[in-house]
Amino acid sequence: MSIDEHEYVAMTSYLLTWNPKLFSLEEEGRLKYKAGDEIRWSCSSKKPQEGDRVYLIRIGEEPRGIVASGIVTQPVFSDSDWKDPEKQRSYIKFRIEDLRIACNEGSLPMLLLERQFSEQQWSPLSSGIAISSDYTTKLESLWDSSKGKHGVEILLRWALDVSGGAKKWIESYKKICSLAQEVLTSGKISDKDLQTLWFSRNNGLASVGPGNLSRAEFDQNKGILEQLALEIFASPNSESLGSVINSWKEHGFTKTHRAVINRMFAAAAPDQVTTLLDARALVRVQTELKRLFKLPFIRTGNWFEDNQNLLNTIRPLLSEQWDSYELNTSFLHFYKQINAPEKKGASEAVPANLDESKHTQADTEEEPMIDIPAATNTIFYGPPGTGKTYHIVEAAMKVAEPEFSGFNQREELKSAYDELVETGRIRFVTFHQSYSYEEFVEGLRANTDETGQVSYAIEAGIFKKICEDAVVGISVAQNPLEEAINSMKEWLAENDSIELKTQRGNTFRVEYHGHTTFRAFPADSTHEDSNGYPVSIEHIRNQYRKTNLDKIYNPSYVRAILAYLRDQYSVPDYEEMHKNSKQENFVLVIGEINRGNISRIFGELITLIEPSKRHGQPEALSVTLPYSKESFSVPSNLHIIGTMNTADRSLAMMDTALRRRFDFKEMMPDYEILDDELVEGVCLGQLLRTMNERIEYLYDREHTLGHAFFMPVTEQESEQERFALLGSVFKDKIIPLLEEYFFEDWEKIRLVLGDNQKKDKALQFVKRKTINPQALFGSDYEDEVFDSTGVRYEINDDAFERAEAFQQIISKPAENRESE
Repeated sequence: MSIDEHEYVAMTSYLLTWNPKLFSLEEEGRLKYKAGDEIRWSCSSKKPQEGDRVYLIRIGEEPRGIVASGIVTQPVFSDSDWKDPEKQRSYIKFRIEDLRIACNEGSLPMLLLERQFSEQQWSPLSSGIAISSDYTTKLESLWDSSKGKHGVEILLRWALDVSGGAKKWIESYKKICSLAQEVLTSGKISDKDLQTLWFSRNNGLASVGPGNLSRAEFDQNKGILEQLALEIFASPNSESLGSVINSWKEHGFTKTHRAVINRMFAAAAPDQVTTLLDARALVRVQTELKRLFKLPFIRTGNWFEDNQNLLNTIRPLLSEQWDSYELNTSFLHFYKQINAPEKKGASEAVPANLDESKHTQADTEEEPMIDIPAATNTIFYGPPGTGKTYHIVEAAMKVAEPEFSGFNQREELKSAYDELVETGRIRFVTFHQSYSYEEFVEGLRANTDETGQVSYAIEAGIFKKICEDAVVGISVAQNPLEEAINSMKEWLAENDSIELKTQRGNTFRVEYHGHTTFRAFPADSTHEDSNGYPVSIEHIRNQYRKTNLDKIYNPSYVRAILAYLRDQYSVPDYEEMHKNSKQENFVLVIGEINRGNISRIFGELITLIEPSKRHGQPEALSVTLPYSKESFSVPSNLHIIGTMNTADRSLAMMDTALRRRFDFKEMMPDYEILDDELVEGVCLGQLLRTMNERIEYLYDREHTLGHAFFMPVTEQESEQERFALLGSVFKDKIIPLLEEYFFEDWEKIRLVLGDNQKKDKALQFVKRKTINPQALFGSDYEDEVFDSTGVRYEINDDAFERAEAFQQIISKPAENRESE
């Protein structure tokens, strides 16, 4: 049921949190509560009123999500703390209307909530936050329609509903399966149907993207492909899959196009296999469902058998009748949802386009992988478009989680990488000409409060922050002090202030107005400053770690707030936490590292990043930072990975201090990945190879073109779309880049494009025209007056629409060959 099918009256709703690790709803194996019970629950907000709706959300461990709903019967009141009766805590009372603890009772999965209602905070650190009024009606509708359904079914139905084109997809899917049955019945297959089944990139069942057959392979092997089609349709099972793959290799195909072969089995047996043609996509779906619902998937490594295992596990969990086409399609749309980029709240998160991996279903064995070093400081360098950013994912994972086993599965690798980005163990920054030490390490920041008063505070940059977190050895998300500080901020956002006492018994109020400080207001002070005394959050961290204690400002307030955080949120001693926690590796990714002024950005810290000068090493060094005056060193478990575009600055011109402290990994154009890609008879691999050979002769190898420019072309569905995009790539990307390379020396650009060899001027991308100066300036004009070539160049738009223009970049035109 769609979440928009019913109309509901919007009412104020709040989110109460429940962490099973801290509090159990069961007693002797049975639930303590049932629908109709009135219960007390902790609530940090004072806003919930009698009659308001509340939802109880499970956090901390899977299956996370909303498990109960109810109505407030008593607003916020104080009572004994459930953990420590000697303390007070804020509570509300509510009457349970619906309780769905088990996965098959209709609890709403966290994944659905986070994707469907993306602007809402669904894992709050305090209980009682308001649910956005934009979401309350749809959430209530979704909650009602999900009653009695398993979380798996709720997710799959949602994935179909939000896809938009699922119904049309299912109809085309049925047609392909019907075609397979018609072929099996007749024992014959026409050329048109053979092309639809084997060659079409998107034949209605699924797209195989760049993993499809080339035109030459298809035309040369029609007889074999017809024979294999009949074999698959007659007996679609795991044994015949192995037999087809063996036959494929014996008949000399250049690659084992597994996605293409799997698509044939999907057409033959929709009741046994899904449309997850890529084994990586299948593993990703199984892994995610197993994580969310603890399902007993057993992977065999055989694509057919793993599909059967997926379907046999899921079907018993469905409450309504799903046909095979609808169910199989839902898995594919679920896969797309879990791979869709999530919104990043922090500026230090990796940008959405960092992973340039293909989202079409290609062959697992054809995924290009490189041997990436696991050095402490590494820079990937090469011409533009050579995959430097793409391979950062693997490089960062190798140093952050060296025991990770999924390096050959791109989707699994990217999923693990995203988790480390979200927890802060991998962070990203891009250097540029105006980037400075103050942004990278620390500097003064101007802050304006609600009254308009400007204050200046020392603020840590991304490098200092990640160094400090690496010293602790656990991610920010797992740091109990950071969780406590965030909880306190959220509580103060909902409430006016907290009343605390210093060690000497002096009472003061704490408020939070944003930015990097709390504000302390002494009860008996005659201080005229209405903004209170600033209490730096960074100084609270220093007090907790017992570092730079002599630099702490307003220490009595700092100690009092830290004591409150320890007591209220059960923050352990720093020494205890540091001793009991595993030292995790952290990674800082620096994009375009060569574009920044290294001396200006790193300053005195350039020496400290050397492996031998890191904290804990025999030759360890530390410095005193210029703004905070704190002692600072770089921890050994922080790794730095940079990317460098050699066309922007040559490796030979790199800062010597930087070159000495980094290992360098060259990334050059990969022609083989394009050698099997034909567009209107033009081999993309040879096209790129030819142009780069000319660029290297005319300029150097550091200004060649990367294969990534052409990858979007290979992902298009139709030949017409591929050719149109090829023209756009040349016109909008390659030619402007060549202009920059050769400083608008159009004769050299023509040489790279082969225009000088084309007798037919209509095929020249850059036309050369001679200017008659006398026609412009009169018969008395003399050429020697001005230093002018008398030649004009212009882009020929028509050439981008003719395949011969691209073909003649590679080969000489026929007229030239005949004359020779």
